[in-house]
Amino acid sequence: IILYHASGKKQIIPFKLGTVNIITGSSDTGKSAIIPIIEYCLGQSEFNVPGTIIRKAVAWYAVIYQFQDIQVFIAKRSPIRGTYQGQVCYKEGIKLTIPELNELKPEHNDRQVKERLLQLLSLPTNSDIRNNLKVSEHVKTTIDNALFYLFQNQGTIANSEVLFHRQQGAAQKIKE
Repeated sequence: IILYHASGKKQIIPFKLGTVNIITGSSDTGKSAIIPIIEYCLGQSEFNVPGTIIRKAVAWYAVIYQFQDIQVFIAKRSPIRGTYQGQVCYKEGIKLTIPELNELKPEHNDRQVKERLLQLLSLPTNSDIRNNLKVSEHVKTTIDNALFYLFQNQGTIANSEVLFHRQQGAAQKIKE
């Protein structure tokens, strides 16, 4: 994760590849912002990053995703007004260097990014899934549906009634 301050200063939060990453630390250090930042940089247009300090300090949020032989850099500006922002700076390559703030240009949108990520994940098409698994017509392969299985925040872990990230209101999607 890369956080860009308006001055151009970058804060980089590293993760270890090929392993579960568990974030721990003192209160009010930004742990709760990690999952919303990752989701925002996976093509979520709604900006759900908590905390006024981080919202005031960060001008752009970015994540580098590692696929087998390719890296994808996705950066999104902090919303100027409101809580929605769908423009994306997208770069991919074998070994990316982290761009400077003045190099970030929003030339793509959330929908395009989600479609490209599905291609890179080599997921079967929705018609393949329906034909092979005989699931209902309205089930779609999307990045959004995969998020239920990718994250476990503290509230999810502590709640004995919940198994998956953002499960409330999405039980039918998870079941399908």
